[in-house]
Amino acid sequence: MAGDGSAEGETPEGDESSQVPTPDATLENLPASLRDALSQPGVSPQLVSMTLAAFSASYAGPLPPAEQFRAYEEVLPGSADRLLAMAERQQAHRMNLEQTAVNEASDRSRWGLRLGFIIAVLVIGVGAAAIFTGHPTAGLAVIIAQAAVLAGVFVYGRIDQRKERVEKEARTRLQPPQLGPPGLS
Repeated sequence: MAGDGSAEGETPEGDESSQVPTPDATLENLPASLRDALSQPGVSPQLVSMTLAAFSASYAGPLPPAEQFRAYEEVLPGSADRLLAMAERQQAHRMNLEQTAVNEASDRSRWGLRLGFIIAVLVIGVGAAAIFTGHPTAGLAVIIAQAAVLAGVFVYGRIDQRKERVEKEARTRLQPPQLGPPGLS
C-alpha cells in the first residue's frame, strides 16, 4: 500500500528524506505537456522527483536558499565561498553602474545649467546691442522673449519635478489591506 500512497503524493515518513515530496500543487505549476508526460504509467518516481525539483529550484536574489547553499557546499567544497564572492562582485558591479549613472546625470545637469546661462547672456547681449544700435523695439522683444522662455523652462521643470515626486510617492506608499471580498471596493 505504500506504493499506492506515494503515487498520490503521500509518502511514508521514512521515505521523505530520500525523495522530494510531490504535492499536487507542484504538479499543477508544471507546463501541461510535461504534467501529462509525467502522469503516464511507467514513469519512474525518481524522474518525477527530479523534474519537480528542477522546476521548483527557482529563487529570487543573488544567493540560493540556505538548504541549497549547504547542498552546493557538500557537493563541491568551497562552492559557498565562490557563490558569495560572485554575489559580492555582482553587487559591486551594480553599485558601480548606479554611481556612474548618477554622476553622469549630475554632470549633464551642470552642463545644461552652464550652457543655458551662456545662451541667456548672449541673447540678452544681442537684445542690448539692438537697443543701442537704434532698434529698441526689436531689442526689447528679444529680451522679453528670452525672459519668457526662461520662465517657461523653470515652470515646466517644476511641474515635471512635482509629477515625478507624486509618482514616486504613489509607488512607495503601502496600499491598505482590503476588507471583505475582492472586487467590492
